[in-house]
Amino acid sequence: VEQEAARTRGADAMPVFELRVRCEVENVAAIVADDAFAWRIRVRCNHCGEESPHPLVLYSTDKVELIRGGAASALYKCKLCERQNDVTLLKDGEHVISTDTGDDDDTSPTERNTQSAYGWHTFARFECRGMQPVAWEFDDDLVIVTGSGFRIEGAAFEDGAFYGYDEKAMKECSVTELESDFCKA
Repeated sequence: VEQEAARTRGADAMPVFELRVRCEVENVAAIVADDAFAWRIRVRCNHCGEESPHPLVLYSTDKVELIRGGAASALYKCKLCERQNDVTLLKDGEHVISTDTGDDDDTSPTERNTQSAYGWHTFARFECRGMQPVAWEFDDDLVIVTGSGFRIEGAAFEDGAFYGYDEKAMKECSVTELESDFCKA
């Protein structure tokens, strides 16, 4: 009975897309999107292929009741085919990109992360029905946590880069070459 239920859930499950991010960092321990962060994603309708002219804006606290029951973070009606689609920002953990590599060496996390590039990391997951995300438009609501633990709220990014100053450690910090991509989970 449990195997049948699991198989049925798998067939009815909505596709999940991961927002993956990579960048170069200096004196940065983590990049955080807190509960007040506005996720701005552009989507494409699966039925007609039309891309949204403007990004959908989602917050982790948003809930919209669905006609068929349940809830989603946002509804999107395609302008071309007029189909109703929905997306849910999954809360299966914090939305944090940690630059800690987890290596067991003699350097501190700050020393390991200074001037280091790191690969693709999953930053958020979206469950989509009738559409798929195609682009993430990041803005100034991200929180940068420096190697010393100093938090820079509302980090201002310009052209995929942030430059700031860690007042606790009295060092410059930066996030550069920020890239994002969506992939099916």
